[in-house]
Amino acid sequence: MNKNFRLLFVLFFLSFQTVVSANTIIIKGTVKDSSNHYLANKLVKIYSTDSINGGCTIAHTVYTNPNGYYIDTLKCNGDIRKLYIIVENCNGKNITHDPSLTTTGVVESNFIICSNPNIPQPIPGCKAVIAYIVKDSIAQFNSSESHAGSMPGTLPDSIISRSWYFGDSSSILTGNRIDPVHIYKNPGEYTVTLIIKTKSGCESSYPLHIQIQKPVIPTNCKAFFTSTVKDSIAKFNSEGSLASVTTGIAKDSIISRTWYFMDNNPNPTTLTGNRIDPSFTYTKPGTYQVYLVIKTKLGCESKYTESVTIKPHTSPTECKAKANFSIEKIGLKKVLLNSELSTVQLGDSIIQRTWKFGDNSYLQGNSIKIEREYPTQGIYTACLLIKTLNGCIADTCKQVVIQDTSNIRPISIDFIKILAINPNPVITNFRATIYSSCSDIECEIDVYDIYGVLKSSMKKMLTKGNNIVEVQTANLYHGPYFLRVISKSGKDSKIFYKL
Repeated sequence: MNKNFRLLFVLFFLSFQTVVSANTIIIKGTVKDSSNHYLANKLVKIYSTDSINGGCTIAHTVYTNPNGYYIDTLKCNGDIRKLYIIVENCNGKNITHDPSLTTTGVVESNFIICSNPNIPQPIPGCKAVIAYIVKDSIAQFNSSESHAGSMPGTLPDSIISRSWYFGDSSSILTGNRIDPVHIYKNPGEYTVTLIIKTKSGCESSYPLHIQIQKPVIPTNCKAFFTSTVKDSIAKFNSEGSLASVTTGIAKDSIISRTWYFMDNNPNPTTLTGNRIDPSFTYTKPGTYQVYLVIKTKLGCESKYTESVTIKPHTSPTECKAKANFSIEKIGLKKVLLNSELSTVQLGDSIIQRTWKFGDNSYLQGNSIKIEREYPTQGIYTACLLIKTLNGCIADTCKQVVIQDTSNIRPISIDFIKILAINPNPVITNFRATIYSSCSDIECEIDVYDIYGVLKSSMKKMLTKGNNIVEVQTANLYHGPYFLRVISKSGKDSKIFYKL
């Protein structure tokens, strides 16, 4: 009996000598004042001491949330044996707790500090709330149901800030926006969070999961324009074009109008931007197709086409006008074109000058002198068209040489001669008048570019005298070319220009 009693005593004694320890501890608790108000943003210091026999030394700091709650986790490779938790009182002194470790690994330590009458306490009960509508990629949010909270005997609280987190890569929307609109770039699931803060310091957050579907591009937008023609000028108006009609929060609008004036098919003049009522001056009579393509903010596209007819201009009786200009080289690739040499009859005046520079560009207006820098060396055909107050029209073309002509190999002329190329400049094909001093002479007719690259070739038998030969140029790009005729009796070369 005595032996059994002694054994129980030893076990009882050893149980008091055992130290509760762990390598992971969760510490949590609340901080409130003596008036039972939970205190937000209160600093809590947490220490693990007792480094004897492998114990850990750790120092952490955390802050209480808007509800006065704090939580922290201590971890180490050794044992956590002793804890100290410190909160500063309202008078600047520390309140220290040394709670015992538990076998569950969770320690709770709550603090009550004195009340500071100079610090207003937050009114509890504020709540963030989000309502929303989603249309395609556009989400409309509304937080008007959020409230600040109130307590009996206190002044009403108010929301002073709303912070919106839209769940994508966009920046946080700060301030106090009640009903923001957000456009998502990609479909998918997003978590939207609203955090409100009140004047008294209360905070509340509200998370919301939304689904953004792949946007449906509308198709009911409509391009449309009207046109009026006076002489060679056509005026267009596209005010009748309509953006797509949508329901919900999304509003559509026309963001782009592209005009195609088929004045040089298949290379039309293009006007980009969002011009509602452009004008266009045609250089030749004829019927031309005009296309308008609109694009809207929501991605809708629509095309409308209509033709305009430019009638031949009837010049007044005894209309006298002569277009003329001089060419002065003022740089390596730069020339001065001067139309002061153009003349009209007495009492008339030039009201419009249209310059075509031969490099697929032109200038309309009434510029007398033009400085023009060409993109590359070569031989260009520059043209001037003038129009007078009395309706007279005249034009002329001249070649502009932008190259070092000393490097052009001279071509000997014997019994073969190219007399004329008509028309020049050419659009699709031309007729060359070739003189031969002999009958039944086989020759090779070639087209070269200005860099000496062969573009086309054909064989032809020439009779004595003038021969008319048709040459195709539809497959050539815009620019200057050489027509060369080579035979056993001689050879010749002449420059022409492809429009």
